[in-house]
Amino acid sequence: MVDWSAIVIEPVKVILVRAATFLPTLIGILVILIIGWIVAAVLKNLVVKLLKVIQFDNASEKSGLADVLRKGGIKNTLSELIGGLVYWVVMLLVFMAALNALGMTVVASLLDKVILYIPNVIAAIFIITLGIFFASVIGSIVMTTSMNAGIKQAKLLSQVTQTVIVIFASIMTLEQLNI
Repeated sequence: MVDWSAIVIEPVKVILVRAATFLPTLIGILVILIIGWIVAAVLKNLVVKLLKVIQFDNASEKSGLADVLRKGGIKNTLSELIGGLVYWVVMLLVFMAALNALGMTVVASLLDKVILYIPNVIAAIFIITLGIFFASVIGSIVMTTSMNAGIKQAKLLSQVTQTVIVIFASIMTLEQLNI
């Protein structure tokens, strides 16, 4: 005769026991994610407000950095971009904590490497942005000087100057990214 309790009831008991032991871990992970999300959102808002109070956006407008961002199709202010960056860095840390709580140390280790790479990306963005800005300024200076000196190829000379500076900035950017 078939023992139905061994075939049906025992596996169900094992599944329920495993679910019951995993439930506190799952609740803990959800708490970590929710609190982390709230902290990340609050930090983002604080950073944006602080940067607006110290008139960081006005400084970026005066320096021409905001124009470079607009030309690149970015509609947010520099304060909002930095706030967003803070938000995602905090969220990456939260995801890493949640993965560690799950016991997924390999994935957490990979996220740790991503987080440690973020400063390189920020520096690379800063380098290429300044490179493009300086290329534009120096290209304008070369154009004005060349036209005043009577050089007929002033526009070409200006474009070559801008291109060389952007290539140099691109090489520095790639070097910063360890590529």
